Amino acid sequence: MTKIYNRFVLIALGLIAAFAAVGCNGDQPADDRQNANQQVKSEKPGHWVAQYRSPASKAYEASYLAFFSYNDISVVSSKVVFVAGEIPGPKGPSEFLGVVVRTTDGGETWTESPVEQPGLKVSRLNSIFFVDPNLGWVVGIDSKDAGVILKTTDGGATWAASKIGFKQIPTRVFFHDANAGWMVGANPRLGEDEGGGGPSDILSTTDGGATWQSKRRISVSLHDIFFLDRMTGWAGGTDGAIYHTTDGGQSWNTQRSEVEPGTMGPSLTPESRMKFAIRGIRFVDKEHGWASVAEEEDDEAGRILATTNGGEVWTRQRIVDGSGVAHVFFLDGSTGWAATNQGQYIHYSQDGGLSWTGERVEFEQKTDIYRLGAASASHAWAVGGGAIFYRVTE
Repeated sequence: MTKIYNRFVLIALGLIAAFAAVGCNGDQPADDRQNANQQVKSEKPGHWVAQYRSPASKAYEASYLAFFSYNDISVVSSKVVFVAGEIPGPKGPSEFLGVVVRTTDGGETWTESPVEQPGLKVSRLNSIFFVDPNLGWVVGIDSKDAGVILKTTDGGATWAASKIGFKQIPTRVFFHDANAGWMVGANPRLGEDEGGGGPSDILSTTDGGATWQSKRRISVSLHDIFFLDRMTGWAGGTDGAIYHTTDGGQSWNTQRSEVEPGTMGPSLTPESRMKFAIRGIRFVDKEHGWASVAEEEDDEAGRILATTNGGEVWTRQRIVDGSGVAHVFFLDGSTGWAATNQGQYIHYSQDGGLSWTGERVEFEQKTDIYRLGAASASHAWAVGGGAIFYRVTE
């Protein structure tokens, strides 16, 4: 497997080293302490608890829990939620199995199922999307690092698999309905055999994922794609790239993110040498949106970007030192959360991102949070290394 798509396993190994070096430090990061003095008081302060852990993880010590990686989440309603990821196989972390975890009662109970197919070993699931409680898709890779997509029509009880037909690792999938959907992915940079950041295709389907067509070949790899409606969408990826469509994906135009190479400060400064990637994009209407940004190499720096004019201008709403920002999720123009790889806290905003509160993640290890999803402020989940987390309000 290529380096970039082994990042979850490498993160787990890094966590082991980090635990050996510093132990389980519960101190609040400096950026959270500083932000706490500026925060707006929440009427319902929250914290996050591990609502689900794989039964198999009980045989692992705390510092190894990140081997159980929950990579993406699809919240259908306050009751129905699906999560995709991978767990170690029967032989341990020398092999991994793609799994889907689901709840139909708001997280009171969860069911974890390996996505098994005759003659096909799915080793990782990167993204999941459901349009209703029964119909959904997951994308990932098989044991040969080939991209695969699987579809279910019975809420994940059974899956049908197919190859995507393009040489790229699928990173995100998005569907409008039973037929129309989108997928983005990543490849090594030109001249390299592994890693990410190379050319990729924005793919679309009109037959429910049976076949895919390239709508645009671009020079970077993409981590996320989001559509507000059938016509209006955004995609983001490496080199700080953001693409925008207003004609249903027939054409894609670049938007200036202000984190592209060469835009990060005076030359020869440490910041100017950083390469940033757009990890996630979320819009609540055609004007107001947010993007999560992380340093490409080691996630040691991050940004939250915001726009109030559909992406014509993106501004750095918050700079996060020492941590990449993996995902930003807003329910509306006011209420949202941001996840970083400093997983002791998930950041919460009630004013559209002008101020943020650090909400503690209560877990036995420091963990990375990869994605967020919510049906409401009182029904919010986060997924990452080791567990599925649920927001509890006081």
